[in-house]
Parts: sequence; structure tokens; C-alpha cells
Amino acid sequence: MGKKKRKSPGKCQQVSEWNAELVQVEHRAKASAKILFYVLDKQTRNVVGIVEAAHFAGARRNLVLVIDNYEKNQLVAGESISKTEFEELSCGLATLQDLVKRQDIPVFNSIPVAIKCTSECGLSSGIDQWLACCSKVPPTNYSSQYSLDIYVGGSCFDFAWKQQVAVPILEKSGLRFRLAECGSQSSSRAGPSEAEAMDSCCVLLFVITSNTRGLETMAMLTKVAVSDYNRGRYYLVDEADRRNVPVFQNVADAVRCAVDKCFSISTACRR
Repeated sequence: MGKKKRKSPGKCQQVSEWNAELVQVEHRAKASAKILFYVLDKQTRNVVGIVEAAHFAGARRNLVLVIDNYEKNQLVAGESISKTEFEELSCGLATLQDLVKRQDIPVFNSIPVAIKCTSECGLSSGIDQWLACCSKVPPTNYSSQYSLDIYVGGSCFDFAWKQQVAVPILEKSGLRFRLAECGSQSSSRAGPSEAEAMDSCCVLLFVITSNTRGLETMAMLTKVAVSDYNRGRYYLVDEADRRNVPVFQNVADAVRCAVDKCFSISTACRR
């Protein structure tokens, strides 16, 4: 979990051990904060930080993001990690940076510079003023017209659920769909081509399987690693529930829901 600093820190103190009840406490602190200052440093896995920062960027909150990229052969949370986990953690940060930059929110690699920006823009009353202060990048307009029905993303290198469950259901539905391009293990999942593909689809379907960390490393995960990743999923489900985004534990049910959603949106998806 990445380090997080917020205005009025007294509302949410750091604790030595995380528990599920803290989600509600932290949610109230984040909801009332004028500025969300997130530091994702390379000493931790940043699973929750990545989930939350992506959500806040999409929600157009006043977000300040500092990212310290991982290095090969370094320790994470005091542990040695495999090459596969290093690549997946790097992929997570790369994907977050692409998502955040698409919202024209600056990403810093220096805490002092980020703090300076925060102090200069701290009285900003809205996202537009915030972006004008911290970034010179003009807002980007994206097409709202859909050429495809469903984008299928998620656990990229766990192929079974795609070919054995998702694809047969989608083909039977007659809907037009696109499977996410996996690329390399450490590359962003939200680069320009994939972001454009997502923009062109009416419904986005993401499947996160229990094998997401990779079958070859699941058995070797330490207790700390399992806790980090499960905590990230807990926060992701919590954010989805708050926004009425359906969450399933069965791939087939999730795919059928995406199909039904497309048909219910009428001609917006199918032309």
C-alpha cells in the first residue's frame, strides 16, 4: 500500500496493522479532503494506492501523484521479489501513469516539487483550476461514439477464462467485442492504442482472476504479499460498490451481465 498524505491528517491516522473497518474511516477522510496527495514509492507494492489513485483521477478529484518507479533486484516490503512480480508491479505503475495523464493530471517524480505545486494550488476550488495551476497540458477531447460493444480486459496472461468462458458467450450473443492486447508483462495496459480501444467500446468488462499474480509464483507468495494483493482487491470492490458497478465472483455471470448491459443501452452500442 502506497504512502498517503491528505489535508487534515488528524481525520485518518496511520496504523500499524490494517483491518477491513479502516476502509470506511479512510473513505470519509478522502471524501472530505480538498487535495489528495499520493506518494507511491518503490519500497511497497502500492496495490491499494494504484487502485485509489486511478479512481480519483477518473472522478476528477484534486489529485497530486508522486511515483517512484521500481528497480530490478530491489527489495519490496523488505522482501526479494521474482522477476514476474517486478514486471507486474512495474506494469501497474505504468498503467496508472497512462490513465492519470489521460485526465491531464500531472505525475511527479519529486516529493518537494509536488509539495510546492500543492502549496501554490492548495486554495483551488475545482479540478479545472487545479489542472491549470499544476499542468500546462490542454484538456483532451475523446470521441463518445462507439464502434464496438464490449472491451474485455483484466487478467491478461490467464488465458483460460477468455477462451473457455468469455469468448463463447460473446460470440453467441452476436455482439462486437475486443480482447485486450497483452503486450509485454511489464508494459502499460492503458497505452494510447488500448485507451483508444476502450474509448471505442460501449461496455468495459474486466475479469480479475485468483491467478492474476501468475501460476508459477502463486505458491511462493509470502504472507505479506498475499495480504497486499487481497487488500487491493478489497478496496477495488468497495469503490465499485459505491459507484453501483456490478462485481461478480463468476466469469460467466460477469460476461452475461456485460452482454445484457449492451442490449439494454439500445442503439448506443449497436448501429
